[in-house]
Amino acid sequence: EKEVEKNKKMLKEIMQRDLDTFASELELLGSDYDKQAPKSLEKNDVEGAKRIIGEYKEKLREKEIARENHKNGIELFKIEEMTYPRITYLNKELELQTQFWELKERWDEATEAFDVIQFRRLDIKRMTAQILDFMDELDRLPADIKDWPAYSSLHKDMLLVRDILPLIEEISTEAMKYRHWEKLYSELKCEEFNPDGDFTFARIKQLHLEKHAEFIHQLSEEARRDLELETSLDQIQERWGRLKLRIKHDNVTGYYEMEYYGEVLEPLEKDLNKLSEMKTSESFQGFQVSIESWESDLIKVLETLEMLWQVQKQWRRQEAIFNGQGSLSKQLGEKGDFDIVP
Repeated sequence: EKEVEKNKKMLKEIMQRDLDTFASELELLGSDYDKQAPKSLEKNDVEGAKRIIGEYKEKLREKEIARENHKNGIELFKIEEMTYPRITYLNKELELQTQFWELKERWDEATEAFDVIQFRRLDIKRMTAQILDFMDELDRLPADIKDWPAYSSLHKDMLLVRDILPLIEEISTEAMKYRHWEKLYSELKCEEFNPDGDFTFARIKQLHLEKHAEFIHQLSEEARRDLELETSLDQIQERWGRLKLRIKHDNVTGYYEMEYYGEVLEPLEKDLNKLSEMKTSESFQGFQVSIESWESDLIKVLETLEMLWQVQKQWRRQEAIFNGQGSLSKQLGEKGDFDIVP
């Protein structure tokens, strides 16, 4: 019986040493994890991070199995079961790592898909919605993750893409003409590119539009004003290309007369007012020649029509005197032939 007790005591001591060794190994595993944990985007990519996470999950699984195997000995020798904070810590950390890097992997896939889209085909609204969803998901990650450098870097990347999308939208409108693109090239200090060619989202990001946001806002506004002026001038051109004066033929007298030019007068006055407003626009200088030319031409048209109408009114009075049935017409006789009046 003494021998049994002696052997039992010896086995208990061995078991205790095994438990102490197990606890020490857990501490070492936790310390090693803290050194290797992929918490920085500068030191880790998705594949590398997934490999590290997988390795530590496997090591932790082995420790969990060993802990389970210890239970029979603990019960047999009535040893007080130890708690292992490192196991709880590592389980929590590896779950956080999994959440973060799964999100990072999906973000990389989304941005890689964005990168190959041609400039003119970028769907800004859809992309913005996707990015806001990613940012919301990132923000909802557990608070412990938000202290990681990797979290700050990913958040910064998302903000960058979010902030350049409205700038891209501003320069992708039809209002942007070659003269505006030239100003943008100069501001960005970059080589000329073809927005209708193979210019992709990946290349746009390299331009760092976010650093020139104020300039782009002003350029976009300038392009919008320019387009308004161009459109108005085109409308004036089109309108005066189809407007016609009405000329009627009097079958009795055989003469041609201009009907009242009211149909012309109304658009004429509106266009002159519009041209006057254009001269107050900040974009006036770029269109000064066209605006002043149209204004001068329409003023001449107005003056000519007014003069012609007055002459015609005078002509009607004279024609009534010479060709009418009144006493003066009878007194003049053949001398009153209106057609030979100089």
